[in-house]
Amino acid sequence: MRLFNFTVSNCRNCNKCVRECPVKAIRFINNEAKISETRCIACGQCFVACPQHARNVQNDVEKVLNAIDYGKRIVAILDSAYMGTFKEPAKFVSALRALGFDSVQEMAAASEKVTELYINYINENAGKQDYFISSTCPATYIFIEKYHHELIKYLMPVASPMVMLGRVIKKDDPNCMAVYIGPCLSKKYETFPKDGAEVDAHITFVEILKMFRRRGINIDNMEPSIPDLVPAHSGENYSISGDMWPELTKTVEDNGY
Repeated sequence: MRLFNFTVSNCRNCNKCVRECPVKAIRFINNEAKISETRCIACGQCFVACPQHARNVQNDVEKVLNAIDYGKRIVAILDSAYMGTFKEPAKFVSALRALGFDSVQEMAAASEKVTELYINYINENAGKQDYFISSTCPATYIFIEKYHHELIKYLMPVASPMVMLGRVIKKDDPNCMAVYIGPCLSKKYETFPKDGAEVDAHITFVEILKMFRRRGINIDNMEPSIPDLVPAHSGENYSISGDMWPELTKTVEDNGY
């Protein structure tokens, strides 16, 4: 799973990546930072910590642009963080369509379904187990799978919102390309090339802006539009740290946890 690595020429041996890695997956060998794939949990903290821009991350830009050029149907799974990232979110949605995305769907719609399944699971298993751990974040469940096997039984067996929406998209059109667009680096783990992948590519907000520039697309010139799929209630709250819906918190408290 080679998601992150470092550029030797830019590395200044500051060791910030080593200090920030929560699982000590980085070592310096011959003055070069190396990530142990067996220890890495794909959290992306090393990427954020590096002050020298020495970090590299798996990049799907060319993969997506080539698919657009070949006329493949492309569906965007849009992280609701876009609403707080871009000054005019509705124009950003239109820019995605101008780039070549045939459909733009908010991941928050699937977040609502995930929360519903979490609530049902907790109600059905209350009193049968001591803890319930969300399986929404890839870095969290990878950490548990690699370092705390005893906690695996507490992971709720529900797919992440991105994967769940990808499954719906693929069921509707198995030949389309589903592309996650958002800031979460750990989701690259869930889009890493493998047979039967629900989501085919991962594009960050920085990467999508570069794609706009390459294709001469100016967000400011776009007419506002809304995604083809939006949450019915407040699924976009998944982008707020610690806020996976008040209903879920209430369910946990009502069951005495």
